[in-house]
Amino acid sequence: MVLIASLVNELVEHWGNGLRKTAAIRRVNDLASLEKAMAALKPALLILDMDLPGFSGVTGIAALQKLSPTTRILVSAHAFDPEEELSLLRVGVMGCFRKEIDPDLLNRVVTVVREGGLWVTRSLIPGLIEEIRTRHQDKVRTEPAKKTNDLHQLTPREQEVAALVGMGSSNKQIARKLDISDRTVKAHLTTIFQKLNITDRLHLALYVNGSES
Repeated sequence: MVLIASLVNELVEHWGNGLRKTAAIRRVNDLASLEKAMAALKPALLILDMDLPGFSGVTGIAALQKLSPTTRILVSAHAFDPEEELSLLRVGVMGCFRKEIDPDLLNRVVTVVREGGLWVTRSLIPGLIEEIRTRHQDKVRTEPAKKTNDLHQLTPREQEVAALVGMGSSNKQIARKLDISDRTVKAHLTTIFQKLNITDRLHLALYVNGSES
């Protein structure tokens, strides 16, 4: 199920034109209803209008994740400042898109995120690359021995999955390459996150690449 949180009827209808082809949709139009729905429904995906009254940006994302830790969150705005978008990714948002997105493209965004990928605005890509490069350098400089040992906690198959995430592979791509099911990939990722004490695949990719530098 996809939960849409927006006060704007026209916007919800616009997005729904693409999403109804592949997903069941529920809609809420205020923060209180959103919080109740997250806690009760545990939706697979949340599409959040950043202009939802009462919503408080990065802090609000963290609060929503506590209500439903397994929900993947996409956020939408008319435009994103690159630093704001990076901040959202850092706290676990899986993608950002502009409100005026074509409905069919939104359907593609949802598919990518459901498969474990990230979706970012094109203007963010240079900043995201620089963020990864800087964090890799910092991690290797400060904790190289610890990270190598931590990766050795993983089983050989878990190490394969982690390495493929570090290369940017989606869950489906990993499943095909290792000849396992999507469900098995997700199970491996859950165990990897627990063993390495990280929360999402972006941090895992940074972790793996930082350890190998």
